Amino acid sequence: MSRGSHSLSSRAMGEISAEQSYLFRHALLRDAAYAMQLPSDRTRLHALALALTEELLGGRPPQGARDEWGEESFEPHPTDPVAAELAHHARNSGDQLARRRYLRRAAEYALRDQRHEDGAALWQEYAQLGQGVERAEGLRRAGEALLQSGSARRAEPLLAQARAMLAERAQPRLEALALVSLARVWLQTGRMADAEPAIRHALQVQRESGNRRAEGVLLGNLAMLYHQTARSEQAMALLRDARVTFDAVGDRRLAAATAGNLAAILHEAGQSAEAERLYDEALAALRQLGDRRTEGMLLGNLAVVYAGTGRIEQAERTYEQALAIHRETGNRRFEATVRGNLGVRYYDTGRLELSRRTFEQSLAMLRETGSRLLEGAHQCAYGLCLLALQEPEHAREQWRAGASILRQLGDRDELQRRFDEMQKTCARAGVPAFE
Repeated sequence: MSRGSHSLSSRAMGEISAEQSYLFRHALLRDAAYAMQLPSDRTRLHALALALTEELLGGRPPQGARDEWGEESFEPHPTDPVAAELAHHARNSGDQLARRRYLRRAAEYALRDQRHEDGAALWQEYAQLGQGVERAEGLRRAGEALLQSGSARRAEPLLAQARAMLAERAQPRLEALALVSLARVWLQTGRMADAEPAIRHALQVQRESGNRRAEGVLLGNLAMLYHQTARSEQAMALLRDARVTFDAVGDRRLAAATAGNLAAILHEAGQSAEAERLYDEALAALRQLGDRRTEGMLLGNLAVVYAGTGRIEQAERTYEQALAIHRETGNRRFEATVRGNLGVRYYDTGRLELSRRTFEQSLAMLRETGSRLLEGAHQCAYGLCLLALQEPEHAREQWRAGASILRQLGDRDELQRRFDEMQKTCARAGVPAFE
């Protein structure tokens, strides 16, 4: 080594603390020691690590039992927090059965911990190891995890592949589950004409199989489609049926989530007191159950009630609480929704530059997650914010783009609300209406 290179190395090392230098050398020594082992010795070491960890944590977890509808149960086990590490040891020891089992458990554990991106990656790795139905199920669960994280576009090809594989293998019940998730993608991205027949078909399959919990989920999905296509009375009736179904099967979490969806429609129908009562009841149940993700979603909707009934400061505080939970749980779609609603609040209270920034953040996230309906509504509101900032041409462009999305999706009620709001705002500003 030349003097110059030695001098450079000394200066570089001088910028690293003694503790960091020790850790750096330790990592190099560890990797070097590992690489020096014969492949057969490394395999035995991984097998030993796997066996010792299992022994310390109560043994290998049993395979989950499948219920009569083909879904595998997941009972917590002491190995779950280190399941991903055990899958790594199993892979390197050549124990593929243990690897598949621990990958599945690591994926389930990640999702219960609200780490949806991690869960999706683990399910995809699991799918790569399987064949037939097992592979399809891994793809389906990976797609569902991405959908939960707000990545509808990334979820769609996985769900479509899973559905095709399950249809090819004559698994109608599992295929119906994949179809339900695909329908949720289509709902989020505004493809109502695709979503409605898919949900109806899946609902028929689950009714024929007697899977009441799945039936309740599908009733809720169909209700939200009805709501988005101006059939609010039918939507409320279906949500009430879904609540009865979830109460009958003892699923408190889904019963609470359904109550929250019903409350949102009741508020829009002018029944804000009943909506608030339902939100309070549902939130109490979700906090008892520890379901932070759904709690955040309902808090965001409750803030809409507060804002609509003149409690602006309480609405803002509640939006901020919901936003914190969405960040914590990685729920980017609903984080974008709350940001857009906060943009409206900032606009209404004259904080126009803050409103602009918040709308821009919201719209960027909505485009990323593929939430077309929300994108259209918030883009219209963003246009009115720009008008207040005395940027009429930019405002007209943004409002028309948002209205075009709503028109494409066929949401006549939302489009009419945005049109009425635009006309009043333009009249007050003394500028021609945008349309």
